[in-house]
Amino acid sequence: MFNMSKCYHCGLPIPTNVDLSVTIEAEPRPMCCMGCQAVAQAIIDADLQDFYKYRTTVNEPIPEILQQHTVYDNPAIQKKFVRIEGEYIKEATLILEGITCAACIWLN
Repeated sequence: MFNMSKCYHCGLPIPTNVDLSVTIEAEPRPMCCMGCQAVAQAIIDADLQDFYKYRTTVNEPIPEILQQHTVYDNPAIQKKFVRIEGEYIKEATLILEGITCAACIWLN
C-alpha cells in the first residue's frame, strides 16, 4: 500500500511503512527508500544541491516493457548480463533484495 507522498529524489510513491528523509534547503524531504536517501545525501554532502534546484522534472517513468519479467527472455537483453556456460547453460548474477528504485541498484 502506498501513501500519496512522492519521493523528492526519484518521484516514485513512498510506501506507507517508510519514514526516510534528507534535509535539503533546510527542509526535510521525503525519500522512498534507503537508496534514494543515500544518493540524495551524497548529492548534498558533495555540495551539489543545485541539482535539485535546477532540475525541471524528476526521473522519467520506466517503460512498461522493462517492468515485465518476460523482457529478460529476450536474447538481445540477455547479452548485457548473461554468460553462456555451455550449449544449454546460461548464467546471470543479480542482486535484487531490497530494490525499490533506480538509486537502490546503484548502491548494490
